[in-house]
Amino acid sequence: MIQAALSGWVGDQIEAVENARQKDLTTRKQVVTGVSEHPDVREERLTRPKPDPVKLRAEAATRLVAWRRDHRCNEVLNTLAQAAGEPARKPGELMAAAVQAARAGATIGQMTAALSAASAGADRARFEPLAVRTYAAAYEELRAVCDAHVESTGRRPTVFLANLGTPAEFIPRSTYAQNFFQAGGFQEVNNDGFADAQAAALAFARSAAKIAVICSTDKNYETIVEQVAPKFKAAGARTVILSGNPGTNEARYRAAGVDRFIFMRCDVLDTLRSLLHEEGVLP
Repeated sequence: MIQAALSGWVGDQIEAVENARQKDLTTRKQVVTGVSEHPDVREERLTRPKPDPVKLRAEAATRLVAWRRDHRCNEVLNTLAQAAGEPARKPGELMAAAVQAARAGATIGQMTAALSAASAGADRARFEPLAVRTYAAAYEELRAVCDAHVESTGRRPTVFLANLGTPAEFIPRSTYAQNFFQAGGFQEVNNDGFADAQAAALAFARSAAKIAVICSTDKNYETIVEQVAPKFKAAGARTVILSGNPGTNEARYRAAGVDRFIFMRCDVLDTLRSLLHEEGVLP
């Protein structure tokens, strides 16, 4: 295990797993409830009391002094140091001495000092520490940037959900879009749906949003996308997004004014970062 750690093999194995996991998180193949799935940008932020570092250090020092007073470990630490300095020690002897020292109450710092003193002048093994990555850090960073933007400007980046058709037709993709954008810190302007393109465009213009997301079924898209996308552009939409995979209709929908498509397994983080850049939230 020591050789594996020194050679970097352990870190490489962890990195490979983390890269694969990050890809699944990026495409939402793997979700984090409350972060990339069912997020809530309207939730109340946690407030924590500000710690007093001077008081905390004093309390820790008091505990340590008491511990050392009640745990006299000189004998076991000497045994540990002797085992460390013995060139002909038997396999497992050093580990046994370390375990005995720990059971007697020796701290990690005391054992480290004993081992360091015994091996003074010897070559030390060095290796890069393993990186610690927060599971959903990428999404949390976007949420944090948006929260900071709200605090400085009073405005949260917004998307308008253009729900078209009946609730049964638009709710699945409207819900997907809502989760998609809230995961990046966007706030959605939702509604009960629109019967026609003109009504949706008028509501969009009143929303003050710059991003319109068309939500309905593939069957409805065949007829309504070319009607509603130009109207959103005329109403001031900077970006028109279709919730769903366009398949063979992509070129046709883009010609009508659709700028982006969001669907299962698309690159969620790249889309969110790009849109937040357009909103002026990210540089």
